Amino acid sequence: MAVGNGTAAAIAERRRMVLGLYIRRTPKTEIARTLQIAPRTVHRDIDALEAQWQKELVTDPLHHRARDLAATDELERSAATRYLETGDPVWWDRIMRALERRAKLLGLDKLPTGFPGSSPTTPLYVAPGDIDWDKIPDHIMDKIADIHQEILELQPSSGGLIIEAESEMVE
Repeated sequence: MAVGNGTAAAIAERRRMVLGLYIRRTPKTEIARTLQIAPRTVHRDIDALEAQWQKELVTDPLHHRARDLAATDELERSAATRYLETGDPVWWDRIMRALERRAKLLGLDKLPTGFPGSSPTTPLYVAPGDIDWDKIPDHIMDKIADIHQEILELQPSSGGLIIEAESEMVE
């Protein structure tokens, strides 16, 4: 059965079918044979799909995140409805996956990195390694102790500044 006659709806449906085969890495000649369309039509459809993907890449990522959040909300809502209707634990699992997806989209699962007060643009890391504590001047050790105390005052739960050396840990 040949697919498509030229109407916008027929072209959209044909491209949907081309896309399904294309993302399965079906050769273009086989796509043409399967859908009973000219190989050139397959090439034009794939070009149009790739142009659409490129356009989506340069659009606002917040728009995509909002769209994905809306889809996640709908998935959660429909799974919850089915769970309440059937009590089937499969639907509960889908609800939980939707919640995990939302947390991922919102960045709620990211663990903080670096020391308190650091950020991706200004990280405050102390690399582990050999530290000869005897060679650090007293005035610098006093500064380290002061910074440690400030961190504890700002965020007592952080545990303060932790520096690891090869054979000892100083807190």
